[in-house]
This record gives sequence, structure tokens and C-alpha cells, in this order.
Amino acid sequence: MFATWSVSERRGIAAVFATACLAFLAWAFPNMTRLLTVPGAMATGALAIYLLWPEIKAVAGSLTAGWEPDGRVTNGRLRGLIGLVLLCALAGGGYLASHEWPAETGAQAPPTTPPEQAPQGPLTSKYGRIIFICNMPKRPNEIDEWQQYASVVGESQGLTVDMHGLGSDGLRIELTPPPQPIPDYVKSVTEIRRLKDQLYVTRITEFAPINRWMGELTIADPTVPAITAVTSRVEHLIGAPAGTCHLI
Repeated sequence: MFATWSVSERRGIAAVFATACLAFLAWAFPNMTRLLTVPGAMATGALAIYLLWPEIKAVAGSLTAGWEPDGRVTNGRLRGLIGLVLLCALAGGGYLASHEWPAETGAQAPPTTPPEQAPQGPLTSKYGRIIFICNMPKRPNEIDEWQQYASVVGESQGLTVDMHGLGSDGLRIELTPPPQPIPDYVKSVTEIRRLKDQLYVTRITEFAPINRWMGELTIADPTVPAITAVTSRVEHLIGAPAGTCHLI
């Protein structure tokens, strides 16, 4: 069957397949589309023009042809209508894919953090570098408590724990997993710094090469279970009640 297709038909199928692949990636990795929207759109447009150039010339010719059946181009009117439908479909699909629509449940979901404590502006934390701000007044011997918790929990999970002081009010905790055939990450570093009645906790994860792109590109969403679990572990580490720490 494929042997009977013309070059333009094969290019058209290739363009549809490439667009479908990009649409699937946008659906599967929604956070990445925030970084890839502009270059992705430019690359998709250039690819579509290259693959569909014969069809574009045919559509342009059909639009300038007379209103006689087929004009001066084979199936000219049909090509023009197909081109218009495809253009509307691509424009509508791009609009729908680039907008977030509220859930049709009739009830507004409660905010993940109280409005007066929620950080303002877009989130800057990514999977490889998650930054928390925690409203936590200073306590006596809090650094000793952080060290004890990190040592007990880390070593109980088979991790190598290495700790260093950060000035008089901070602590750096390095966790290294045992050797594995296919490790998820190479090292995890948690830095705790105090600024008056707030703690700034930075969680830095050095992913394995196969997952490194995810840590560098994917924005941390506080509603994702994996990020919620990291938030809970940070709150346990510093001895804070649930809901104390928020992403920035």
C-alpha cells in the first residue's frame, strides 16, 4: 500500500505523525512545555512547512484558480478546503493544548497553602533543585536535632551521611546511596540556612545521567505526590508541623 503513495502523501503522513508525537509529549510532560513552548512551536512550524511544501504550493494555486471545478489544479477546490480545515484544526488544537481549563466539578479546590503564606510569582524550583521557605522560629540546639535526625534516618536506609556546618545557623547534609546497577540518583544534598524566623531549605539532587534532563528542566509542582513527599521529609527533618514549608 505504501508503495502506491505519492511523495506529498508520504510527507503529509510524516507531518501528522510528528505533530502527534509532539502532542503526546506535551500531554505526558506538562511541566516541560513551559520551557519548550516557543522553540517547540518554531521547530514544529518549520518541520510542517518542509514536509508539506508540495501541498502548500497546491493549496496556494487552488486559491488563485478560477471557481470552475478543479480550476487549473488537480482537485484544486478540494485541496483548498482540506488545507483550511487542517489549519483550523492545528490552530484550535494549539490553543486548547496551551491553556489550563478548570475542572468541571462545581466546587473550587482548596489552595495548597494559606493565601497569606503562599509564595508569590512563578515557581523557580525544579526537580534537581527544590527550594523551600519554612516559617520556623529558632529553637535551642536545633542544629543538633537536625544532625541526629539525618544521621539516624539516613543510615537506617543504607545511605552514607556526611554533614558540614554552614556558618553558625546552617547545616549541609550529603546523602550518598550505595552502588546500584541502574541508580536513580548519585547524591542528594540538603542545605538549611536560617534568616531570622524563617528557614531556607534547598534540596539538591544529582540525578543519574539517564534522568539528568528531568532534574534540570522539570518545574517542581507542589501538588505532585513526589514533591509532596519531599516536602514532608523536609518538615520532619527540621521538626516542623505539616504545612510549614512551601516551595519558592
